[in-house]
Amino acid sequence: MLAVTVADVALLEALAQFRLLTIAQAERRGIARRWHVGERLNALERAGLVGVIRRGRMRGPNVYTLTRKGAAALEGWAAETGEARRVPYPSRPYRDGPHLTQRLCIVDLHLALLAWADAVGGMVQWVRVEFDGNPVALQAPTAVNGAAGTYTPDMLAAVTT
Repeated sequence: MLAVTVADVALLEALAQFRLLTIAQAERRGIARRWHVGERLNALERAGLVGVIRRGRMRGPNVYTLTRKGAAALEGWAAETGEARRVPYPSRPYRDGPHLTQRLCIVDLHLALLAWADAVGGMVQWVRVEFDGNPVALQAPTAVNGAAGTYTPDMLAAVTT
């Protein structure tokens, strides 16, 4: 049985927020130092709370994602405090390839936006990324429809300063 740590909860919360993370991205988010993040992600993987895409040395860093069991754990912890919460997780496992690298770049941009907003005293109100689920329509949740057609950026965000 996994003894859940503060870093574990922070990692699961970050995976719910960003959908996928590398160890370096989790460290950049301020969760813990690199070696500790790796250790905790390995423990979370063994417990079935996170999945991992092993990329190999030449392909890039391993990529971690939230599993159904990890999402259920976050929802259960929220319910203990009286909060009703639905935690998103990938319905299909991500696969290695150019789309995964693009999604990691989107996470890097999201992390940079959060750091910038913090540095200038602002706040990121919301972020939508093209690989978020969209149950309403058969197009990406970032699709912007206009007279010239549909434009689908990788990410949309609202920031206040």
